[in-house]
Amino acid sequence: MNIVLLTIAPAFMTAGIYLLLKQFCLAFGPQYSRLKPALYTYIFVSCDVLSMILQGAGGALSAVADHGSELLDIGTDIMIAGLVSQVVTLFIFAVLAGDFFAAVYKHRGELTPPARQLMASGRFRAFVGAVVLSFLFVFVRCAYRIAELEGGWGSEIMRDEPEFVVLESA
Repeated sequence: MNIVLLTIAPAFMTAGIYLLLKQFCLAFGPQYSRLKPALYTYIFVSCDVLSMILQGAGGALSAVADHGSELLDIGTDIMIAGLVSQVVTLFIFAVLAGDFFAAVYKHRGELTPPARQLMASGRFRAFVGAVVLSFLFVFVRCAYRIAELEGGWGSEIMRDEPEFVVLESA
């Protein structure tokens, strides 16, 4: 149950963040985005679903395998592939989001009055900062899971309780 929840939780967090970028594009102007706003949700949620399927399949294989068996190693490798795909997806999303916000900032004088007012709002900037921080926590956590599983089940990283509590709780 622990592994299932650790696998699924980040996908829900990132899905919300993907939806937010769509809304930011609509609020500030879709012309500043490299993708149509609706595509962020479809593309990135689909990639996260694929990642969860890989992680789930790998976890299922690992759960039924005997300790030290080849099936356990295959399951672990499939889980790692799912995690790597999730990290790559997050990185691509971060690049596109950064590109969008850089374009909005560059053209801030051309924004509509409501968009300029939103951009000037301290509450909105604090909200965006919290979203960015959440994204970074999920990104680091997924990268940590790759390192954690790379050493196999029961690796040193996996047994480091303080590190586990901090990075898996994010």
